[in-house]
Amino acid sequence: MQPSVLEGIFQRNNGETSGFMQRFLFLFPEFPERKYNPQSVDTNILQMYNNLINSILDLNEDTTFETTLSPDAEERYKEYFSQCEKSRMRSDDFWASVYSKAEIQVLRIALTVKLARLAEIKSAFVEVEDIECAVEMMEYFIQSLRKFKATIPKPKIRTSDLIRGIFMENPQANQSEVARMFGFSRPYVNKLAKSVRLTGYGYSSTQTFTANDYGENGV
Repeated sequence: MQPSVLEGIFQRNNGETSGFMQRFLFLFPEFPERKYNPQSVDTNILQMYNNLINSILDLNEDTTFETTLSPDAEERYKEYFSQCEKSRMRSDDFWASVYSKAEIQVLRIALTVKLARLAEIKSAFVEVEDIECAVEMMEYFIQSLRKFKATIPKPKIRTSDLIRGIFMENPQANQSEVARMFGFSRPYVNKLAKSVRLTGYGYSSTQTFTANDYGENGV
């Protein structure tokens, strides 16, 4: 999916602050110029892929499959968990949520890798190799999220929001001075101040007035 399309989805759903965005695993690959390659996929690779799919299909609905982390895998997960916790503690709310979810997501990825490797190694444990693979994938997903976020333009701060913020911090602020500072009329500033008192921040859906309602030049 193109970044611009994904950006629109998250903006419409308040994805960054709601925790919606942090639930996704992002892949943001580079796309260098490609050259035409007439070669087809190697037959050995196709055979390996077919064996992998067949081994998973053999786990039919009547198959009971229980697994847990091997001692080495648990030790490696413990290291990654501690790493995520350190990153979470020094991050803002958005990235703290990313690292918190990564602690669980990496286990799900490791289990997926384990199932994919059943054709190769039939073991009752999620091995340290599975965890290592999952950790590397998780780090790539987080790095991809950083790249994706860097493409999102910073939201524009409206002047009306700045004025509301002033009255949130200081309800007794001089309205005439605020109006003079921003170049708006006092009645308009008074309306914004009143909206803060009524709704807490003035975002009530019933109050859709704009600066144009007061002959201003816009917000």
